[in-house]
Amino acid sequence: MSRLLVLATVFLLVISVSKPLFAKDDNVYLYADSIISDMSENYVYATGNVYVTLGENSLWTDSLLFDKKTDTIYAFNKAVFYGNFIAHGEYLKFNIKTKEGYLSKGEVSFLSDDPKKKRFIWGSDIIIKDKESFFISEGGISSCDGTNKAWHIQGADINVELGEYLTSRNTTLYASSMPVLYTPYFLIPIKKERESGFLIPSIGFSGKNGVLFNLPYYTVINDSLDITNTLLIKSKTSIGIDNQFRYMLSSAESGEVNLTLIDNFSINKGYVEAKLIHSKENSTENFKIDLDYVNRKDFFTQYATNSFDKTKPYTRSSGFYEFARKRDLYSGKLFFSQDNTGVNDDVRSFSLSKEGYLKQHGDFGYNYSAMLSAFSYSKENTVKRVAFEPFVMYRLTGEEKGLSAKLKLHLADYINAYEDQDNQLSGMIYTNIEGYLDKVLLVNDKYKVINTFKVDTVLPYKLDDEKIRMFDSTDITDDTKKVKYAFEQKWYDIAKLKQQFYLTLWQEYILSDMISSNNKFSDLFFLMRFSKDVVNIDAQGSYDHNKGGLRELNLALTTNLQGFKASANYFVRDGQDEFLNLYLSKKLGYNTTIIAGTRYDIKLDLAREVSVGIDYEKSCYSVKMLFTHKDLPEEDIVMLTVNLFGLGEFKQGY
Repeated sequence: MSRLLVLATVFLLVISVSKPLFAKDDNVYLYADSIISDMSENYVYATGNVYVTLGENSLWTDSLLFDKKTDTIYAFNKAVFYGNFIAHGEYLKFNIKTKEGYLSKGEVSFLSDDPKKKRFIWGSDIIIKDKESFFISEGGISSCDGTNKAWHIQGADINVELGEYLTSRNTTLYASSMPVLYTPYFLIPIKKERESGFLIPSIGFSGKNGVLFNLPYYTVINDSLDITNTLLIKSKTSIGIDNQFRYMLSSAESGEVNLTLIDNFSINKGYVEAKLIHSKENSTENFKIDLDYVNRKDFFTQYATNSFDKTKPYTRSSGFYEFARKRDLYSGKLFFSQDNTGVNDDVRSFSLSKEGYLKQHGDFGYNYSAMLSAFSYSKENTVKRVAFEPFVMYRLTGEEKGLSAKLKLHLADYINAYEDQDNQLSGMIYTNIEGYLDKVLLVNDKYKVINTFKVDTVLPYKLDDEKIRMFDSTDITDDTKKVKYAFEQKWYDIAKLKQQFYLTLWQEYILSDMISSNNKFSDLFFLMRFSKDVVNIDAQGSYDHNKGGLRELNLALTTNLQGFKASANYFVRDGQDEFLNLYLSKKLGYNTTIIAGTRYDIKLDLAREVSVGIDYEKSCYSVKMLFTHKDLPEEDIVMLTVNLFGLGEFKQGY
């Protein structure tokens, strides 16, 4: 205060101005209605619409004093500071060099487009340690904006380290003004991207599983490597850990390794899931690995509410690979399954392949594929195979038609093929002739319709005996001569540049005389998709000519209109499995959504699962209540989920 009195006396001797002026000092620019300074210009005093730029930061206030000797700004009466954060209060003291300061009766705001990353921190006395660290003796924090906050926490000795954690003592969680939870010590992460440390945990309660607690710890190794280790606790049933290691070797090569270990002490069983995903893509080659091992697949599988997979009574574990066309592919493959048909108790296979896609020189193309693999069946010796497939192709294509011919030779050497012979050489010559014809129509000058007729003729010739088939169910050893023909129709809305309708029908005709004349036609397969404004319809399946009826049918309908969403899925297969899945949601106002769903087993006349609930979401929190009734086994679950954005998710289940 003594300094301010001295300054007040000095200011009686300075020059006063009444129009906006501009002052500059060490990258500090000052604008105000009135700016005055002492004769030595060590102190500057500004009033009226004061605006200061401090490099990348800025300050607005009604009145300001700048001490050039200490590089300190004193802002009086509603000071607002803009930088990595927004701070406002009744009084601000800030050093433009050290970035340290003090804010009286203020709030520090960290804004983001993501509501889960917003923070509002307030207190009577806020000490600014630097541009990313604060200390508040008594104050609060929330992700809710405005004066009347839906939730906040109040505590003492609040330490805020952006990119690290917020800690406080004697902390109470409030819902509006009502105290809900107290803890003597409180910690939450306030992390930036790729910062090591604990992430926000999730906690819940279940009558079946007890306390549910997940605590992830994130470790940054370097710019290309990181690890997330998550502790998984269900107090009544199990404890485990989930480990995820991610790496990026280059912009074209990356992958991840996952290992989940769970001890279910309630039934005295352990569960293991191991995954390896690796991908390398560039202009010349594509290498992918996707390996997955689960010792109890059903323990880990969690289907989505409207998932078609929920209709399947049995799902086996397998690794699979996606091919990238027009590139050389190097792939490894591991397959493991437990067959519930009783034919094979256990099946394993391994393969390593290089598949070369067509190299084109004018109308002529060529390449080859090579593979090394091993098979293992229960009660059988392992069969090893080396295969080589060179091929050539000649192709003529035009704007509306195309014709191609492909010749491929498949050679495979089998070791331990069967008991009386150690080696068996397998051979196959494939002749493929393909053609297509497009017809383009315009309907009412609004729709462009493309009708495509396709024919694919496969004429293989087998070079070995029939015995080899029993040892290699994964290879292409079918020597059946056949013709595959298809019809495809596409409708495009020219004005909207959108495909509204798609239909394809295809089947095969067997040419071999060894096939019964009644079985020369394969099933007729179909796929139809229709999209019109807010409605989408999908239909796919197959028609069995022998029994004169559908073998499989899957119908799906989705709609979204003025906040109302609905989806229905009907699935039937071979007259055995028949399911109906329904999901509905309706927005009530801006914040509330009612949801309902069911999975109905038509054959058993049983609703396997029925759920109904309500979801309420605001800018800084959401509350979801869901009731689910399950059969086989029968179980009723009520789950309450409260997500306080930026603080974490809390679940209560019964």
